[in-house]
Amino acid sequence: MEFEIEQIKQKFSDHLKVPFNDRVIFSGPFGTGKTYFLNSFFNENSNYNVIHLYPVNYSVASNEDIFELIKFDILFELLGKDVEFDKLEINHLEYFQKFAFKNSHSILAPFLNTIPLVGQNLFNIYEKLESLSKKYYKEFDDAQVDDKSTLINYLHEFTTNKGSTLEEDFFTQLICQLVDQLKVRIDDNNCQAVLIIDDLDRIDPDHIFRILNVLSSHFDKKQKSDNKFNFDKIILVFDQVNVRQIFQNKYGRNVDFNGYIDKFYSYRIFEFNNSSNVNETLPKFLDSILNNSKNRFLDFKNPKSFLHLNLIYILQALILTHRITIRRLIKITNKSFDRRTFEISLNERRVGYTNIDFEVFLIADFLFLLLGTWDEIISSLESCSDFYEENSNRFISFCLVYLDCENHMYKNDLNTTFNHISSNQEISYKTQHWHDYHDSFLCNVEKITMDGKETSIIKYFPILIDTLMKIKENYGSQFS
Repeated sequence: MEFEIEQIKQKFSDHLKVPFNDRVIFSGPFGTGKTYFLNSFFNENSNYNVIHLYPVNYSVASNEDIFELIKFDILFELLGKDVEFDKLEINHLEYFQKFAFKNSHSILAPFLNTIPLVGQNLFNIYEKLESLSKKYYKEFDDAQVDDKSTLINYLHEFTTNKGSTLEEDFFTQLICQLVDQLKVRIDDNNCQAVLIIDDLDRIDPDHIFRILNVLSSHFDKKQKSDNKFNFDKIILVFDQVNVRQIFQNKYGRNVDFNGYIDKFYSYRIFEFNNSSNVNETLPKFLDSILNNSKNRFLDFKNPKSFLHLNLIYILQALILTHRITIRRLIKITNKSFDRRTFEISLNERRVGYTNIDFEVFLIADFLFLLLGTWDEIISSLESCSDFYEENSNRFISFCLVYLDCENHMYKNDLNTTFNHISSNQEISYKTQHWHDYHDSFLCNVEKITMDGKETSIIKYFPILIDTLMKIKENYGSQFS
């Protein structure tokens, strides 16, 4: 199942095309599909050549290692793009290559030691780097250097003092040269080289600000005219709300976060919000669930049924309050929805119904499939307590079937009006048995009054929570 992202693609494309927008913060909560969107967007845009990194995969021993790991990952990805070494003109120091070849064990070893941390292929990268060193050694073999000892000592500092914000070592120069090769012209348009550093707020706080500070110092050094490693655009991906909290926990709430973060983007933060498009995809999501029930009255795939509309309403609220994510929905897409059947009792007496006869028990089952535990279900729905729309009133009848069962006693009585009090809300309803595809018991809401006045608005989620809490208390062990 794919989620609709075309509208936001155009919005992001316009954002990138702002002429001076060469540093971008791409912000959105966890699990909202940021990585999925970026991969989809750049796969469809040949005018961008992308290096996409995920620092969350690093297992580093010290804070100083983090930027060396980023350099390694960039270099590894570049070598996988079939760049040509014959086009390189490393100019860091004229005789660096001679020194590098004769002392490759001291230069390459610290760099290659980072490979096990990111799980890349040692042989492939070493072979290319060794070939490059040999090429330059042959080219400069006859050169003479009067100050050889001084040069060696100077170069040795670069191999032992990794991670300096002012570093311009051999590998940095190499990356810059390779990145420039990505900027080929395609259909008379310049292809831009883009570096994406993803999931920044999922790594250690020290590493987050280490990466940001190194990039920032480079911007300051270049008068903010160039990006690190010659990339045309650098995109930092995280949830700015989450990073703000991390920043304040680390440095204190009185430290100005806005003044700190604004140096990392050129135009404005791009807020990724695909909730409206996800909502449009929810019917397809429900349709993907494999439901073995033969009770068409409880078919949540039917877009015209109240049960379908109820589940859509609940899912929309959970998405808008960020309690479920695209990632969570994808996990149960095409999953089997198998329900355990058990009898419903009233005051320890059988009433002739089972859980599969009631919509609210199906909703409980579905939320258990989606969220996994009762605590997570209740906590998530509590976040939706203030979410309401006028058309949610019809869903209350699903809850009253079980929430108010001690009052209506499952009586089929269209002549009697029952009343349920919830906070300062009074709900008047009548009951009936339904004999269509399957025997069911229904509560039909007739009137809602609040503070003695009739109203068409009622908050649905507090009533749903009360109902689910009652189900948990009496039948919680039946859910798994």
